Amino acid sequence: MNWCTRIAMLGPLGHMNASGTLASLVTLPLVYWLHAIAPNPYLYLVYSSILFVLSLIIVRCALTHMKRDDDPSEIVVDEMVGCLLTFCGITFSTQSVVLGFILFRLFDISKIAGCAHAERIGGATGIMLDDVIAAALSNLLLRLIL
Repeated sequence: MNWCTRIAMLGPLGHMNASGTLASLVTLPLVYWLHAIAPNPYLYLVYSSILFVLSLIIVRCALTHMKRDDDPSEIVVDEMVGCLLTFCGITFSTQSVVLGFILFRLFDISKIAGCAHAERIGGATGIMLDDVIAAALSNLLLRLIL
């Protein structure tokens, strides 16, 4: 297994049960840290966008190495990026974290409201975009609820 595949799988997380949910869960401390170093939502978005681009490259490399074009369940870096984007511009609190986590997983797992369409694009772009859409929908709902 090459380095990009290991990163795309977030190490051993990609091989565990409920790997997407676990990847989202272990991202929450990163969300807290990013809020601490980038309290400005635009700076948070810049950091998250950089991570998105890097992850897109890593997923593309991993797919090439795995000789696949679909969305392997082992690749979970997209859930990490989606979870980060869910909390962009949202005040970090226990309530926002729990609700945002649940909303993001709901949209990501159910593939409703455009998520499934994005995934059908295929390749690294489709893998990453369905989570970005799930994150955007979760972020919007968080803003409306909170």
